[in-house]
Amino acid sequence: MAAKKKKHRKEHRKKRSLVVPPLETRASEAITVAWTVTITMTLLCDLVIIAAHFYLTTYPEATQIELLRGLMLLGGSLVGIMSLIILPILYRVRKFPPPRGLVIFGICVAIAPLAAILARTFG
Repeated sequence: MAAKKKKHRKEHRKKRSLVVPPLETRASEAITVAWTVTITMTLLCDLVIIAAHFYLTTYPEATQIELLRGLMLLGGSLVGIMSLIILPILYRVRKFPPPRGLVIFGICVAIAPLAAILARTFG
């Protein structure tokens, strides 16, 4: 009886020690993480810009919030440009492309502060 239990434990250890090779390289994973971080930062900048805009419609004398909105617009546009630059590199490096919905969302988020700057300039 005890011999069977030991044999079962050895087989169980062998099954657990199997290692599946990674699908993507470390470089492609690093580029993917960098791209998702830029998308997240741009989205946060966009949300702060929207919140500051609504706050300024209620309290137009808040000059510090106006400054914060301008800084977030500048920062969001720079990080958005970085996100758009990383995207073609991401497609080249990865074996499997990222999900299409995430790519479209990332492009829309990255273009939003640039469109806001254009609207402020020409509008």
